[in-house]
Amino acid sequence: MEKKLIEVIAWGGAMILIVAPFFQDIRLTSFHMIFGLSLLTIQAVDQELWNLVVLNICGIIGWSLKFKKENEIEKARIG
Repeated sequence: MEKKLIEVIAWGGAMILIVAPFFQDIRLTSFHMIFGLSLLTIQAVDQELWNLVVLNICGIIGWSLKFKKENEIEKARIG
């Protein structure tokens, strides 16, 4: 990928991570955290920063599990 595009994607990911904790709904927060970390992972792979790639993947897995759990709780509440 072009370096400038990767930089824009990474800044977008950083901005998403900055605003994500301020959402009231934990599912919305989880979604934004997953998306933001995914965008930052693109830059980490391009720069070959493997420790950050692993860290981001662990974060994505953790937030995905939280997102799944919250969806199950919501389904149980509704149904």
